[in-house]
Amino acid sequence: MSEIELYVHPTCTSCRNAQAWLDERGVAYERRDYFRNRFTKDELSGVLASAGLTPRDVLSKRARAYKELVGDRDLTDDQLLDLMIEEPTLLR
Repeated sequence: MSEIELYVHPTCTSCRNAQAWLDERGVAYERRDYFRNRFTKDELSGVLASAGLTPRDVLSKRARAYKELVGDRDLTDDQLLDLMIEEPTLLR
């Protein structure tokens, strides 16, 4: 297994650029389309913890789902994780 795990949404330009950068340099990585192979809550929590991030750090406020599901609500990290699992567009 590679040391680098790349989590992508295929229509995301930043994701495609990151993958191209790694490919150009011959860097081995494991690629995961998190829309087709969705995270479990424990997986997502672990990924964020290993990167030193919170759900708020990776919350996409530009996503349409943000306005619908989050908006002005004061949600806990646990609630945000649940929403991110339900609606991956909330991840950036």
